[in-house]
Amino acid sequence: MRIKRFKWTAAFVAVMGLTAAACGSSSTASSTATTAASGSSGGAVTTQASLESASVSIIPSSDEFAPLYEMINTGAFKSQGVDMKLVNVESGSALVTSLEAGTADFTQAPISVLAGALANGAPITIFAPAQPVAGFELESKVGSKFTTIQSLKGQKIGVSKAGSLTAQYAASTIQKYNLGATIVPVGANGQVSALESGEVAAVVEASPACYTLVTSGKAQVLENYATAVPTLQAWAASTSFLKSHQALTAKVLKAWYGALKTYDTNSTQGEAPFLTTFKEPADVASQQYKFIVQNAPTSATLSVSDIQAAYSLLAASGGSTSKLPPAQSLATSQFTSLVG
Repeated sequence: MRIKRFKWTAAFVAVMGLTAAACGSSSTASSTATTAASGSSGGAVTTQASLESASVSIIPSSDEFAPLYEMINTGAFKSQGVDMKLVNVESGSALVTSLEAGTADFTQAPISVLAGALANGAPITIFAPAQPVAGFELESKVGSKFTTIQSLKGQKIGVSKAGSLTAQYAASTIQKYNLGATIVPVGANGQVSALESGEVAAVVEASPACYTLVTSGKAQVLENYATAVPTLQAWAASTSFLKSHQALTAKVLKAWYGALKTYDTNSTQGEAPFLTTFKEPADVASQQYKFIVQNAPTSATLSVSDIQAAYSLLAASGGSTSKLPPAQSLATSQFTSLVG
């Protein structure tokens, strides 16, 4: 099969370019193993032979996918009759192209990234909210003269790379406060050194580094994007796959939202993947849980405001929104009645 290539603009191609090993989709064929598994939500024991296979593409080094690891480890998907596999990709654009290539059935990505792909003709559908895009903060060096957002007027703000989420957030802040600041790409791991050396006045840093900088007394928070510019990751699939796999999709969403409801009142389980899979300190895991897990939607309903926020973020960073459908069109949630 020849894979069509889309010409992404920089505003939404490079979300977090991280190296990962790719693995194939498990499609929807039933497994033939006979091992039994039970779900964390207390569901009935399901034999492996009765499970329907599915796959979701992720960036393995990105801790926003932590809930997926915990749900697989505790059998949340298996309790709904789904054998879920994780497909590792290396960037935000690859999350989208994995759907078209058929190497993954589903993905989770920031709505601004998915909307940007839609504007450029990607044959995908956004069908449900996932979790907040959190763990991004605008920070300045402790002891510097840059103690407020307004003090950054005409200054340099470091981001990982052009078109990344860090750049999108920086652009939105510059626009919102009319700062006239310059965005400086300093590399995926260069924000800390650029801040400490004085190369930039402030940086937009991602977790866990943003939390570590503050707790160690090296940086101060000027803007927490989890509250200042709240945006969501959303579930997406190729439009053709979604049309022919509605029952499977409903099972996946039931597992997802059911587990999130459990994590809302069980911080031990909600923090577990940050501590174990991502090896983060307890204080950082607590922050991650608060912003990524505990605040996650527990319904399949997308809101118009979620879509509008993503459109605004995309536009602020120079991405095209002229070809996008009205926000209310994308906010139509076809799975709400099926998932509950």
